[in-house]
Amino acid sequence: MRIFHRLVILGILACLLSSPVMQANPGGNGDGTRDFACGGSCHGDPDVSMPSSAVISINLDRESTFVGGPLTITADIVGMELSERRLVGVFLTTGIFGVDDSPDNSGWTVVSDTNGGSSNYVELYVFDSDEGVSVSWSLIAP
Repeated sequence: MRIFHRLVILGILACLLSSPVMQANPGGNGDGTRDFACGGSCHGDPDVSMPSSAVISINLDRESTFVGGPLTITADIVGMELSERRLVGVFLTTGIFGVDDSPDNSGWTVVSDTNGGSSNYVELYVFDSDEGVSVSWSLIAP
């Protein structure tokens, strides 16, 4: 279970910290189930990525769960650089390898996300970088 938590945290941190300021798709791609390759192809490329000032806090609603049990992961993100559209995308992944690393590939079920869907990638508008955003996913363990 701890390995999953570390991978999730690493995946979220990598996505957010490697996001370029103005080179992302300014209109967004919409929420969906995506592997890290989706973000990594644009944001993980060393030619377009740069350090971010974002601060990410990861919280879990419990330390462990059981087979078929619930788990909620919340990421609070503040201090990010924003494009003119003020749109931020956040991934929940089980790795940063770019292939088969969405939670469903590891048997997890995303029951709900912050936007009311069941996606591991969500986009949110950030009105104030200092106030940031909070993104949550409710999951069922494999």
